[in-house]
Amino acid sequence: MNSFQNTITEMKNAARANKLNQYIIFLGNLIFLILIIFLGLSSTTCGSAKNYLSPEGPKYTIPYAQNQFDFDNFIKVISFNIKLAKNIDRAIYELKYYPELKYADLILLQEMDEIGTDKIAKILKYN
Repeated sequence: MNSFQNTITEMKNAARANKLNQYIIFLGNLIFLILIIFLGLSSTTCGSAKNYLSPEGPKYTIPYAQNQFDFDNFIKVISFNIKLAKNIDRAIYELKYYPELKYADLILLQEMDEIGTDKIAKILKYN
């Protein structure tokens, strides 16, 4: 090989190495971007939780029910997650008109606040 061919070969090898370096940098940036997006989304969608260790609270009790229920040796328990205490009116509608929910003896509400819990109990006349 002459020096001209050596120069051409060296230039081709340098170009390949440059493309490889650009590809590695691109992949590194892409991984970094995905990581930032993931961490950003996880920090905005997950709220902090507080565990209540005392059996005394939180507990909200106001007697809205007018009649005692008839006990037939069975208790129907439902669990209802009302995400972040939003869409309370929709939850009230579902608890009032859906047969699967309407005749529950015990309703466990998750992600609720005092105001939303009180509104549901007052409108549906629950204790």
